[in-house]
Amino acid sequence: MAETHAELPLNSFWTQWCTRAARQAAPGWVGLVREMGGLQDAFAASLPPQETVDEVSGLLARARELLAGHAVGDENQLFGRFLLDPTRGQTFSPAVRLTSVGERALTGETVFGRFHSGSYSAAHGGGVALLFDDMFGRLVSAGDIPMARTANLSVNYRSITPLDVPLTVEVTVAGVEGRKWRMAGVLRYGERVCADATALFLTVPAP
Repeated sequence: MAETHAELPLNSFWTQWCTRAARQAAPGWVGLVREMGGLQDAFAASLPPQETVDEVSGLLARARELLAGHAVGDENQLFGRFLLDPTRGQTFSPAVRLTSVGERALTGETVFGRFHSGSYSAAHGGGVALLFDDMFGRLVSAGDIPMARTANLSVNYRSITPLDVPLTVEVTVAGVEGRKWRMAGVLRYGERVCADATALFLTVPAP
């Protein structure tokens, strides 16, 4: 995906959250996250011989040891706290490059790699649900909206979601009733609808 990324407004809590993470992180942190994401896809796509399995196992064990020596509590965690980057600084859900940011709507481009594959070159249904939940969360937490949590998420799988091709995801706020935020979204490959979703989010006080 291209590196241009529409600007997502954040409320004061998320701004402080991201600013603190950026201040604490070593300069190469986001690059390390992207390497990890690439590793996940390469791992899922591989059929390595024994010598490669042994070598990679040793390298991963060493990497785990190095990182474990710098473990911190949740308040200082970096993973997932770069909300303005397409990866969000994490490797759990697919990276999304935002292409349009409205007051109550977001549009983005994403690609499902092999790490999120189900079978027969299709994205796993759980991966698709994760994408919607992530995008709904971004939208409901934008601007001056208080923090919110997922109360319900429903996904309709309309067709196969292909791997390794650009997909468009659109999410909107369908309605607001007090603490209840109702969301709607659609995932497309070109003109073909791969899935659509609805969700209910509840606003909660910031910690």
